[in-house]
Amino acid sequence: MNRKSPKVKLQGVLATSLAASVVVSIPADTVTAAETYTVEELVNRLDGVYDQLTEEDRQALRDARNAFVNASDQTWSNIEQEITDNPLDESEFKNFTTDLSEIIYADNTSQLRTEIQDFLDSYSESWYNSNFGVSVTSEEMLNLIATVETQALNLLDNELYKSMLEMVYATEEELSDQTMHDLMNVAYTKAQNTLEDPDFKYNEAYKKVSQNVSLDKDGLIGVLIGLKNNTDINNSTIVEGQKALIRAALKEVDNTAPSKPTVNSVDSNDTAISGAAEKNSKVVITNQGTGAVVATTYANSSDEFTVTISPQSANTVLEVKAIDAAGNESAVETVTVTQASTGGSNNGGNTGGGTPSGDDNDTPDEEETGDTGEDTNQEDDVDLDVDPADGEVLVDNEAVTVTKEENEEGKTVVKVDLNAEEIAKGLADKTPEQVKSIRIQVNKDSAEDVAEVAIPSGALNAVKGKNADAIVEVATEGASYKLPVNEVNTDELAKEFSDQLKEVLGEDAEELTSDDVEISIQVNEVAVEEVAENVTQNNLKPVSKVIEFKVEARTKDGSQKKEIKRFKKYVEREIEGEQEFDMTHSTAVRLNEDGTFTAVPTLFDGTTATVKSMTNSKYTIVENNKTFSDIEDTWNKETIEKLASKYIIQGKLDGTYAPKDYIKRSEFTTLISRALGLVDEDVDFEGMFPDVKEGKWYANHVEAAVDAGIIQGREDGTFDPDSYVTRNETAAMIRRAMDFVTYDKSELNQDKEVTKYEDYDQIAKWARDNVEVLLQAEIMSGRGNGNFDPYGDINRAEMAKVLDEFLSFVKMING
Repeated sequence: MNRKSPKVKLQGVLATSLAASVVVSIPADTVTAAETYTVEELVNRLDGVYDQLTEEDRQALRDARNAFVNASDQTWSNIEQEITDNPLDESEFKNFTTDLSEIIYADNTSQLRTEIQDFLDSYSESWYNSNFGVSVTSEEMLNLIATVETQALNLLDNELYKSMLEMVYATEEELSDQTMHDLMNVAYTKAQNTLEDPDFKYNEAYKKVSQNVSLDKDGLIGVLIGLKNNTDINNSTIVEGQKALIRAALKEVDNTAPSKPTVNSVDSNDTAISGAAEKNSKVVITNQGTGAVVATTYANSSDEFTVTISPQSANTVLEVKAIDAAGNESAVETVTVTQASTGGSNNGGNTGGGTPSGDDNDTPDEEETGDTGEDTNQEDDVDLDVDPADGEVLVDNEAVTVTKEENEEGKTVVKVDLNAEEIAKGLADKTPEQVKSIRIQVNKDSAEDVAEVAIPSGALNAVKGKNADAIVEVATEGASYKLPVNEVNTDELAKEFSDQLKEVLGEDAEELTSDDVEISIQVNEVAVEEVAENVTQNNLKPVSKVIEFKVEARTKDGSQKKEIKRFKKYVEREIEGEQEFDMTHSTAVRLNEDGTFTAVPTLFDGTTATVKSMTNSKYTIVENNKTFSDIEDTWNKETIEKLASKYIIQGKLDGTYAPKDYIKRSEFTTLISRALGLVDEDVDFEGMFPDVKEGKWYANHVEAAVDAGIIQGREDGTFDPDSYVTRNETAAMIRRAMDFVTYDKSELNQDKEVTKYEDYDQIAKWARDNVEVLLQAEIMSGRGNGNFDPYGDINRAEMAKVLDEFLSFVKMING
């Protein structure tokens, strides 16, 4: 058969199979000098190879790994006797070689990285010195490993070697056992020749190592040969695992990006876009402002494309890119929609039905209130009713002043001013358990009225003094807002206002104190016309009124103001519907000023929706029924549809979900961010990681999740967005998400322990506590064979199940 001569990428699984036998010699505190290699750098060099693995390849590697791990004690005893140069006792030999095999047969970079680190933790420099008599520095050992790797890679680029590979590809459908061994032997011989060269920088270190650690068939490499030839171990299983690695290392890779498309002009009446792109490439058209996909199509054999779209608003910027079959993306071309000569308007916009990756925007401008109201308060003694069942304190008209004012927009503002002294007096004899919630009911004459409660710092601090975890609830007929008192620091606000005054008046400006500050909470029904763009552009189906929630700090004289848009924890607000909500297919969304929207966690109870968000803005409840063309037979179809309907998970550009595809770090992070509504439009992109560029669809989600303490970068300062997420890592990140949102630890089933898993010893030590908590919360369980499978990847269907269980357990959505 005819095949092209393979392009061999600069990653070497062949070299890994050889060098892994000594990688364990690196102590955990390995050198970090710039001129030396690190384990992290070695792992990153293999990333491209793992990307070439098919799912069948990955399974072959798992099977090979399990063949080593599950070998019987008698088998290990037989193999140990075959090794002529082995200073380890039988038990130590088994543990060491099992750990070695888990490195060699890793199927993703995350697993390889973890296995290497476990080695570093388990086998110290003193252990090697004690067992093998090797006296070398960490730097020397690390550079020996890097050299073995590098020289094998150099061999893969050798013309003679390439010729041999070309002959193999021309005559074999796949690599035979003999060919595989020939390739490994040639690569190893080349690497060893370099190590033995007297001019080699680390030749002296190599000689010290080779005096005591035999790397050939009579030494550690012999362990692998002995295992393969032993009749007690499935020979074909190990062979297939080795083949999978070599196939990935030798696979031809297309890294050439297609040319940038060209696009014809578009006006606001057009219902199609046309242009030119590389033939057979996928053309993706995206709204630059919202990140929503407008349309996708494929270029024909004449390098042309045309695709139908909904009319776009004038001045909308569309991004167009081409993606070839290998997944390479072109540079982005942009086109700005012009105003059609006959007028026209945006009647459709995005039909993708997902949360835009650009996410949120600024909350509305502050509303100024006038002074035309009439005081209707009666100065009677305070009357605070306490419900001992739930610690709710009801504040009635005896403790407040109620006025009605007209604001600049002509709306009536029903303003309630709390009396700090009377509130403090009423709380004096109450216990902390009786002061969990301070509820102020505001009665409006019409739905269009604005409800506002002004809370002086004295009242706020009186509540804090009784119960620092208490909330102040402002309730109207159709909505309520619950502000945790510990989210507002009036001392810090007073200092901030004082500093602002000093900038204007100089050092003679009055020094403000906490007593000069008050907090205003507004709950306001918004006319549908004000959010028409959000609704129509994103095809939203509202099933409730639109409510704006606003919190403002200000001085009592009104000279200094600051809108508080974001909090450190979730603030609950309730929205009432006219009929029961469909809890499975509904969610609250934040309506952003730029016409986009962001879904946020929501719990439903009949006609009441409890919205959980860390930001203030306009909110409404929407209903969305979403499914995918390829999940009809998927085991958790309903769960996938549920999360898709809540705009948490999204499908592929072609309308599929791909439930069996594995999740990458960028994808997982985006899912967590969407599920928790983390992205805030007021937070600028910081560029935390060199491999996460501004404008990437996942960039803002990554930084939001890092800020929340849910996701972490790699040791080398990168984020590694394209690596697959292992089950170890999934457990760790979900556990951090649980801690971030807080949860009731009493609901954990303490009878369940991580030691129940058959492969408990293979779970990374740093991950075991996380795995146990998720087991106790019934968020994540093991495989059907009794194993947890810590280094197995997690696919999109499984991730949907984990997310659903997590969000339900922490009461972010209904179960």
